[in-house]
Amino acid sequence: MGQQLSTCKTSITDLGSKNMEFLSNYQVPESLKLSSNTVRLTIIAVPITTIVLLNVFKNRYMATLCHRLESSLKKQFDAHKDKLFANLKDIQVDQLPGKRRPCLLEIGSGTGTNFDYFDRYISGPYDLIVVDTNPCMKPYLEEKIHQHEQANLLRYIESPAEDLSAVNSNSVDAVISTLVLCSTNDNSKVISEIKRILVPGGRFLCLEHVVSDFGTVTHLAQTLFRLPFKYALATGCDMKRRIWEDIESGGFSEFKYDKLYMYSKSITLIYINPYLLGVARK
Repeated sequence: MGQQLSTCKTSITDLGSKNMEFLSNYQVPESLKLSSNTVRLTIIAVPITTIVLLNVFKNRYMATLCHRLESSLKKQFDAHKDKLFANLKDIQVDQLPGKRRPCLLEIGSGTGTNFDYFDRYISGPYDLIVVDTNPCMKPYLEEKIHQHEQANLLRYIESPAEDLSAVNSNSVDAVISTLVLCSTNDNSKVISEIKRILVPGGRFLCLEHVVSDFGTVTHLAQTLFRLPFKYALATGCDMKRRIWEDIESGGFSEFKYDKLYMYSKSITLIYINPYLLGVARK
C-alpha cells in the first residue's frame, strides 16, 4: 500500500513538472496575440464606454423622474408660475411686426410642464422652440405638445443653453427658464445668448432656486450638501448660485425680481430655498 502511494505521488509530481514545462515552452499563436495598439485602445475604450452607458442611464432616469413628479411639482410651483407667466399677456399678436405669431423659446423644457401656462396667457397660436440637453425628454414633450393646439413646435434643439447658435438674433419674443440655471456650466454665456436672440423689448422669464442668506440654517445645509448633491444626486445642480447677479450683469434694460421661500413637508426644501422669480427686458 505504501509503495502504491509513493508511486502515485511520483506520478503526480512528474505530471506537474511536465505541465510546467509545457506552459513554459507554449507559444501563443500569432492570430491570438494582442498588439500593443489593441491593448491601448482597450484601455481607452473601456472607461469611455462606461461613461457613455452611465450618461444614457442618467438621462433616462431623469426623464422618467421628471415625468413622474409632474403633478406634485405643479402643485408646489403653480401659484408662482402663474404669477411669472402672466407677463406673457403683454405679447399681443396685433402689435408684432407683420402680425406674426408670438415666438417663445424655453431652455430646459424637460417634459413640457410649462406648456399649460403658455396657452393660458397667450391669446391665439404661437411658435415654440424648445432647447434641452436630454434626448430622453423628447418623447414626453412631444406627447405633451399634441395636447396644446395653440402651440406650434417650430424646433426641438438638443443643445446646452450656452449654445443657441441655431436660433437667429432678435427673433424670439420671450425666453423661459424654470429650474435650469442651477445646473448650466456657464451662466454668463447663457444670459448673453438669451439677450442676443430676444427681440428689442423681449422678455426673459425665470424661476430658479438660489443661495440662501449667510447665517441661516438653509445656507449651512447648502454648504454641507452642495458637492454631494451636485455630483451624486442632482446631475450638476448647484444650490449656492447667485443667479440674480448673473442676470443683472447681462446688460438688460430692466430686471425686476423677488426672492420667495417655499414651505413644504419635503426635506429637500431645507436646502433648496429661496427661489428667484424674475423678469428681465431687453
